[in-house]
Formats: sequence, structure tokens, C-alpha cells
Amino acid sequence: WIPWLAWQIQRNSKSVYVATFHANLVDTVGGKVLSSKIMTPIGRSFIEKMHMFTATGPTASAGLISLANMKLPFDKFMVDHLHYLPCGVDLQQYQPVKKRQPINGPGTKTIVYVGRIEKRKGTDLLLSAFKELSKQMPEVHLTIGGAGVMLNRLKAYVDFEEIKNVHFLDYVSDDEKRWLIGNADLACFPSPYGEGFGIVLLEAMAMGTPLVAGNNLGYQNVMQGYG
Repeated sequence: WIPWLAWQIQRNSKSVYVATFHANLVDTVGGKVLSSKIMTPIGRSFIEKMHMFTATGPTASAGLISLANMKLPFDKFMVDHLHYLPCGVDLQQYQPVKKRQPINGPGTKTIVYVGRIEKRKGTDLLLSAFKELSKQMPEVHLTIGGAGVMLNRLKAYVDFEEIKNVHFLDYVSDDEKRWLIGNADLACFPSPYGEGFGIVLLEAMAMGTPLVAGNNLGYQNVMQGYG
């Protein structure tokens, strides 16, 4: 939803237009503001030129549906013809490793998080929980891969609280991410809110790694059943 660019392209193109929704527009203030703007007169004039609507799942489309006026023909058409296209992963790239390697040495267990380091991702909650866990299981390590606005603050928190066995890798490549998740004893993605789907959950599942995830609306659509 980069409005000015999209509107310029639309005015000068005769292509078929597909609108896709993949962000969570339900449980965050920013999402609610964005979804409400879609249904303003300016936003409506743009979206009414779409030929098809897709979303990664019910969470990503919920904000749009909640604002639709089903008495209006176009709104009814939009909701009735919404197609769900969940994210997928390349199973040639994401598959169980032949033998898990202890990431932090023999006799250790490692919890892995890979993603952005920001409030929405819940890495501060993960560190608080690990602080308590490490008191009971001193052999457990926590590896955090990723960069973001909270990174320096979380590093300072670990130093201040003297939490042992926490490793920050900052940015990791796709190859490094697969190695970490594939060899982790547990993958943990604790986002409390703001997730529209959760492709990283599928990546961990595809690699056969035990998984714990935050109870947000987007992750609930992925974390179903028992492995």
C-alpha cells in the first residue's frame, strides 16, 4: 500500500490488478489506521479498480472485511471473491538436517530466534523468560539472530542482569538462518501481536524443529494441530 506509486502506475497501465493483503490490520493501532484509510473516498477509488483480492489468511483480511459495507455492490464483490493464498516455503531449501549439531558445544541445548529485533517481535519477552529458565537449566543457551531498533537495549539488559549463555549474532544470511533453525533444539518466535501470517513458523516446521510461538492472531492460523 504505497499509494502514490500505485496510483501513478494504475493511471498509465491497462494491466489486470491484484490487491494482496498480508499485514495484520486488526490488533495494532497502526493496522487499524491503515485499514480505515483503504475505505476512505480516495482509497476506495483506487481499490475499486482491482480485479482480484487475495490475502495470506483470515487475519490479514479481517480489517478489510470489518470495514466493508455489504450493502454496496463492490464491497460485497470484494468480500465474496477474496482468495486466500497462504505463504509457502521451498522444501528443497528447508528440510530436516541429517543430524543436529549442538550449536554451542557438546552437552548443550540451544533456543534460537531469528528475525527483527523490535517490540512487535517480543524478543524482550523471550529474554525475560530465558532469564528464569536459565536458573533451572544452566546448560541451555539462547541465540538471537537479527537486527533492529531494540538490539542495543537488549544487549544492555543482558549485561545488566548478568544473564549467561545469550548470544547475539546481529544480521544473519539465509544460509545462516537455515543452519541455526535446522540445528536448534527449540525455535522460539514470541511475537505478542501484529503478525499477519508467520512464514518463519513454516520454515521451522519444514526443518522438523520443535517450535514455540506467540499467541497472536496471525500465528494462530499457522500453529494448528500437533506435529
